[in-house]
Amino acid sequence: MTRLVRILPLLIVCGLSGGAGGLTRAQLLEAEPRVREATADLVAGLAAGTCSPDEAAEASRILASQSESPAEEYLLLQGAFRLYVKAGEYVRVVEISRHLQNRGYSRTALLSLVEHALEPVPRGVNVGELDTLLRALKDDVARSRKQRLERRISRELAQAALPFFTTEGRPTVPDVLEAIRGMPQVKAGQPFHVVIRCPLPVTGGEGFPDLPVMAFTNTTAATVLSRCAKEGGFAVRTQGALQFLTRSEPSARGSLPQPPFATGEAADTIRKMKRISIGFVAFEQDEPLDEALERLILAVFDDPAGQNADFDFVLRSRPTGRFPLLRTMRASDTTFYDVLDLACRTAGATFEVRGRCIVVLSGE
Repeated sequence: MTRLVRILPLLIVCGLSGGAGGLTRAQLLEAEPRVREATADLVAGLAAGTCSPDEAAEASRILASQSESPAEEYLLLQGAFRLYVKAGEYVRVVEISRHLQNRGYSRTALLSLVEHALEPVPRGVNVGELDTLLRALKDDVARSRKQRLERRISRELAQAALPFFTTEGRPTVPDVLEAIRGMPQVKAGQPFHVVIRCPLPVTGGEGFPDLPVMAFTNTTAATVLSRCAKEGGFAVRTQGALQFLTRSEPSARGSLPQPPFATGEAADTIRKMKRISIGFVAFEQDEPLDEALERLILAVFDDPAGQNADFDFVLRSRPTGRFPLLRTMRASDTTFYDVLDLACRTAGATFEVRGRCIVVLSGE
């Protein structure tokens, strides 16, 4: 049986994985035999060459509009979707995609459907508004995933009860962060990583502002993190699985974080950095290094393919709080490690991998 003839049966199997609004797997399984029976003549016509893909797609769409079963309609529309792609009728593909969206079809499942349907389409073929739809779906799915992560991390930090916590022996914000992440009630939840921006001390070295000795009783991890960040002069925000802590004022002096922050195998971190593929990246003239790196880091962590990224970032500006500026830079088909290296060299900065922490140091 040719690939074309197999399109409708395969779509039914695809649909059984779910993502069809409020439809259940049981409802889709129940609808499958009826859809197979209804499309038998179409499959036979495709096999015999008496029915073209666009004709079969239109017939499947009409069958969907006539069905009183949401599950049957859903499966038939998936069949029409793929057949329209095969026929190059991209305007109709967009119409069906919009219809599926309006019926509550999962954005994630629809994105998967569009991407798989476009796999056999040669690169460079003009697919019209379908390309715009695909980009919008990717942005929407990434945004939804990020928001879910943010809510989950915030909830877990707020629910992590701490009978007692002290900053004694944890003199800096990185130390407090690492202590919180190591707590069983936090460690068992959604893992998070940190991006810390902090000017270098005016007196030299790489110390962080010292925290006063504080003791907390009957509190939560969220409260401790918020209070310690405020005492250290850091603003906190959450984006996806990343906690951004930013300080703009330098300290006169400070302490270096204690282990286990920034411990681990640097070689393992470098291997992970080199496994993250970057299709294309562009940095503009006079863009501050920290802003460019934030875009890069977010892109890596927002991409499902980068979910194995297991490292933190410390970005150290000059005591003025200003990061060096980039020159215009373009790179394609490269890795996260190489892009970071190129960006730092372009701005006259350096980076070091210390355990599972990536430290960027501004040049003089």
